[in-house]
Amino acid sequence: MYGMINAAIRSFVTDTYGGEVWARVASHNTDVFVSMQSYPDEVTVELATSSARALDLDLDTFLEQFGRYWVDLARQGAYQDLFEMLGSSLPTVLQNLDAMHA
Repeated sequence: MYGMINAAIRSFVTDTYGGEVWARVASHNTDVFVSMQSYPDEVTVELATSSARALDLDLDTFLEQFGRYWVDLARQGAYQDLFEMLGSSLPTVLQNLDAMHA
């Protein structure tokens, strides 16, 4: 998984629930990520699992909340240009993301 996803998990937890919650998550995990560097999937799974546990949420609920945050972040923030290049609708963007990672 690219570091941008791991960094976005950190941003989501910090922005939504506060730095104290992220400090609990980070105490058991890597805290610094390079956006375009690839990390083992296990790192991302552990970040999501640790975050859900720290928030007393089941993993599915955490991932749904993070997904909503990620789409807004990517659409409006640093990845806006990438999204615009990938397509004009969410289904097209998702199809092209699959092709980009193939």
